[in-house]
Amino acid sequence: MSDAWLAYTKGAALALHPKKTRKWTEDEGLEESDEEEADQIDENGAVRGEPGYILPGIYIRPELARIQREDEAEDWREPPVDVVKPDWGEGKEGKENVTWLGHAGVLVRIPWKKNVEGREGMCGVLFDPIFSKRCSPSQYVGPSRYVDPPCTVSILPEIHLCFISHDHCKSTPTSGRSLANNADDHLDYYTIMDLWKYHHRTIHFIVPQGLKQWFEASKIPSDRITELDWWNETLISFGPLSQSPSQRPSTSRDGLSSEAALNLKVAFTPAQHRSGRGLMDHMKTLWGSWCVGVVESGDIGKAEKRGMKDWSGFKMFFGG
Repeated sequence: MSDAWLAYTKGAALALHPKKTRKWTEDEGLEESDEEEADQIDENGAVRGEPGYILPGIYIRPELARIQREDEAEDWREPPVDVVKPDWGEGKEGKENVTWLGHAGVLVRIPWKKNVEGREGMCGVLFDPIFSKRCSPSQYVGPSRYVDPPCTVSILPEIHLCFISHDHCKSTPTSGRSLANNADDHLDYYTIMDLWKYHHRTIHFIVPQGLKQWFEASKIPSDRITELDWWNETLISFGPLSQSPSQRPSTSRDGLSSEAALNLKVAFTPAQHRSGRGLMDHMKTLWGSWCVGVVESGDIGKAEKRGMKDWSGFKMFFGG
């Protein structure tokens, strides 16, 4: 109940759907004839009353009580968001920028901190990418996207790190459902294959414990995959290309290079979720969230200590 009270105090709607309340009419929402309750709503639609008092049948945010029967159908008649061509933060060089790629997919671009041989553009950090038409083991059956992705994998800027939160299928077969309803909505085989095809010179995959074998079975080289357990941390350095002709970063728990173009620290943290891609593999691999921090020159001495507290560098969290 403490969580519910906290949500209420922050303005959450803690009531039944308006259609389920006794004061609902389809044409008017709340009945105007109820003068007693109407007196407790001011001219701006806000609820009057003593703090902590929840009016029966009335939403804390009154605009939510004005839902009409056709609203939901109208909301989904056309896609609720517009797909725009990404500019990858063009004109904002020198600053971190974030591009939402649909569903859970996010691309974060981080500027290199030093001019190092061969390092151009920005460091591309990708989370849970999904570019396929269908989130399904097959591109012929299964749930289809509501909207197209904003681009194809082939025109993404250079990708250096790809983080996967879990291998989850969107739904598992139950009574009345078919196998076609299984959806690879965070780890999509076809997207991973395209990433390797177009970004194999630069990409490195960071995955939860148990998933490395899936990538290896998909023909991704073992040295391009880092697997972490909950609360494990790793350090990533992007050095001169003369030291790493494939452009991939070095991953280590032993230290960072002060001469690197960019140093990052990665921590894999727990999340309330689960994993599984089929009927028999639930909970066989880990799931979780990612904390990624830029190690500025002044923080290199702190990098080997647990956590990222009091760091001056850019930090991000991805929940999957």
